[in-house]
Amino acid sequence: MNKLTLLVTLLSVFTIGISAQEELTRPVISQRAAVSSRIKDIQTFDGRWGIASTADAIYRTRDGGATWNELQKDIAADETISSVRFADASTGYV
Repeated sequence: MNKLTLLVTLLSVFTIGISAQEELTRPVISQRAAVSSRIKDIQTFDGRWGIASTADAIYRTRDGGATWNELQKDIAADETISSVRFADASTGYV
């Protein structure tokens, strides 16, 4: 094999390798297929007040779990809630 053929072959392989790497490094955006119903965490402070969270929702009870209300949150379709911690009934971190 002459040097020119070898050089062209190596450049072609190098170019294909770079193109494949560029394809793999593009960000992949995945969206949840459905609303999560799996409870990830529950936190209570007394017999009446509590917080429950899933991957995409936070719920609060003020009556010992008889009723639950979903709290407003601003998360994108490709984001999930990893943890929720409250210091008291009105101060918390997501």
